[in-house]
Amino acid sequence: MEMARARTFIDDDDRSWHLDKRIPIAIILAIIGQTCGIVWWAASASERINVLEKTVALVAPQDN
Repeated sequence: MEMARARTFIDDDDRSWHLDKRIPIAIILAIIGQTCGIVWWAASASERINVLEKTVALVAPQDN
């Protein structure tokens, strides 16, 4: 009977999210830097696509 109770017991600390202290700060900073770089790249790519679409609309022949 003691075994069944031990399996169902969940400590409150096990349910909460926590960061392992073995993760170096350099890894965290690298992931943050990569994320910022991806967002910056996506924003600049979106702006270039918008400019290209406007240019194509102006240059494309008009069917009248």
